[in-house]
Amino acid sequence: RAQAPKIAERAQYEAVAQPDGSIRYPKTNPDGTPKDPIREKGDVYLVDCCVTGSNEGTKKDPKCSLLLVFKELIFPAIQNLVGPGKEYEDCHVIIQGDQAGPHEDGTFSQFVNNYCAEQGWTWQPQAPQMPHANVLDLSVFPAMSKRHSEWARKLVGTSVISTAQIWDMANEVYNAMPNSKIASAFIQYWRIMSHVIKAGGSNEFVGRMGKDKTLHTGIRNDFDETAKGMKPSARHP
Repeated sequence: RAQAPKIAERAQYEAVAQPDGSIRYPKTNPDGTPKDPIREKGDVYLVDCCVTGSNEGTKKDPKCSLLLVFKELIFPAIQNLVGPGKEYEDCHVIIQGDQAGPHEDGTFSQFVNNYCAEQGWTWQPQAPQMPHANVLDLSVFPAMSKRHSEWARKLVGTSVISTAQIWDMANEVYNAMPNSKIASAFIQYWRIMSHVIKAGGSNEFVGRMGKDKTLHTGIRNDFDETAKGMKPSARHP
């Protein structure tokens, strides 16, 4: 979900469904008294919008520009972790793109590649149609989806939750996800790619990874969880 600010061009009133199924925005209550608008002319409010590579849209049709997101939020956040004197100063930054449509925008691609090159970082695209070669699709998103569903059932049972609840819960799920889960995804990705290479790029590698034909790679046997990620297990010196 992406949102961007928009300026109200006039006073706006709450939508009211009519008996015939149409939607109207009455300025008065059923008893004839005036209604308060939900926003006045000139008010700034957030609207759902499309994600683009570099197009910021217009004030009437705003867009979520990934270029601005990376420039103003993501890259500064990374600098705050790996910059001079920071906790991870000696770490090499690798940023993974998945070659989704907005990521292929020429202006965006040129910006992130140039910025990463200047910082000595690596911008590494991954195949868009190969989810097991993308740590998010491989492990992080499935783990978030599972936990999101579990929390939603505890909240409302089998009822449908609102868009706002879905969004808030997704943020809570992500913030509660341990660093070790994300770190283990990189190990799993590395090991799965070795099977892909051995299988000559075909999907036959899945059947070679165990009797249950899953994507498990024995990470829990070989690594231990830490507060910041994973480390080789003492059980396997």
